[in-house]
Amino acid sequence: PGCFYGVDSFFVMSGFLCAHGLQQKVFHRVENRTPVGFSAKYLQFALMRWLRLIPAEMFCMVVIVNLVPFLGTGVLWNMERPDGHHCYDAAGAGKCNEYWWANLLFIQNMDQYMSKCMGHTWYLANDFQLYLTAPFFAVVYSVDRRWGWALLGAVLAVGVTLPMVLTAQHHWVPEII
Repeated sequence: PGCFYGVDSFFVMSGFLCAHGLQQKVFHRVENRTPVGFSAKYLQFALMRWLRLIPAEMFCMVVIVNLVPFLGTGVLWNMERPDGHHCYDAAGAGKCNEYWWANLLFIQNMDQYMSKCMGHTWYLANDFQLYLTAPFFAVVYSVDRRWGWALLGAVLAVGVTLPMVLTAQHHWVPEII
């Protein structure tokens, strides 16, 4: 349900491609493995990713908020429902006038901002947040492969164990995590 396996497979592929790119383009140079070199490259890495994603997302937000309400026709399209919403709100505009900045910072997947503005972009926020963690794994791996594998194994063990423990503790259905 909800294509969890499909989304997870895209996260895995994205992670491998990111790690491979970092190893080939950044951490093959010894000076990029130092704290100063890593800091400079990390800021560049994060900024370039943000600049690649944000223009398209903000353009879509402008279109959804300002143009989509005028594209439809009919009684149901413009009729205000008892809850104050319109048919065109299904496009994701919701409370974009209030919460646009959450999308700008890629935190729209956090509980207090979830589904407030373009809820379908939660994947971009998750992907960006995971993208910000990848260089830390890559730098450890490039300095010492044994430590890199140990760190990756430890995080993987926590990532598998923690959902199992939470599921058992809260009596959740395993598929909702």
